[in-house]
Amino acid sequence: MNKSGLVVLVLSAALMVGMWRAYQAPPTRDADAAELPEGWFQSLPRDAILPVYDPSFDAGSDVNWPLDALVIGVEVGGDARAYPVAYLNRREMVNDVVGGEPLLVSW
Repeated sequence: MNKSGLVVLVLSAALMVGMWRAYQAPPTRDADAAELPEGWFQSLPRDAILPVYDPSFDAGSDVNWPLDALVIGVEVGGDARAYPVAYLNRREMVNDVVGGEPLLVSW
């Protein structure tokens, strides 16, 4: 499998996991307990986890990630980015511009 095929595979897997989690997650809006379906709860208030609005990047040769580190990789018009899943686990969303195109990376 070539690198572009791997990027598509990783992005497809991330999209599927994101969609599955969206169906499994409790409501994301602030609600009274009486408004929530039975068995659901709201563990964090709305917007408790802030997205990254201005990410910074290092050259791949300067990064000491393990070879098996999971990333969401994106390449648009020769401009490439790798968003480490370990970081996305804590922040969940990154707003970025790649190849001149706006991009929301979500985990």
